[in-house]
Amino acid sequence: MAIETNLNESPYFDDFDENKNFHRVLFRPGYAVQARELTQLQTILQNQIERFANEVLVDGTVVTGVGLTTSSIDYVKLRDKDANNRVLLLGDFFSGGAVANLTITGSDSGVTARLVDAKEGSETSAPNYLSLFVQYTNSGVNNTAKSFANNETLIARWANGTFKVAANTIVTGATGKGFRATVSDGIIYHK
Repeated sequence: MAIETNLNESPYFDDFDENKNFHRVLFRPGYAVQARELTQLQTILQNQIERFANEVLVDGTVVTGVGLTTSSIDYVKLRDKDANNRVLLLGDFFSGGAVANLTITGSDSGVTARLVDAKEGSETSAPNYLSLFVQYTNSGVNNTAKSFANNETLIARWANGTFKVAANTIVTGATGKGFRATVSDGIIYHK
């Protein structure tokens, strides 16, 4: 990719011109190598690599990595305020920048789940509510419930059982299945 910055000014003075067809810089023995000569060498090399790569690769080609993993995931939509009438924040479900290791239990259904992720939202931007993405671990009271209930209080606790936050699900359509895609690290050719 051609650099967007103008390097033909102080301190680089790179006046490389592709139309002049220069492909080599010669050095005089006994004289110090100048920074301008090294800059021109870099530019010539970059230009030649770019020409070759544009012939071999298409913009957006995956060079290595970038594995795509997809899965189904359960979600729970929450009201803006918790059981104590305090405004819920996305940060209530994160710890040190990562999703907190929380176990969530429905107060009525008895269903338990492990927190996988959380997404910002609010009741005023419906249907984009503050949402939790969970993996259910227990089907609750009498093994009858498969997910959290509408208008239910959810108690979030740390792995050691310490209370973290109590949240309320929305009145209707609080739970459902979503689609999750994750992409691993890799290299993609771009210009």
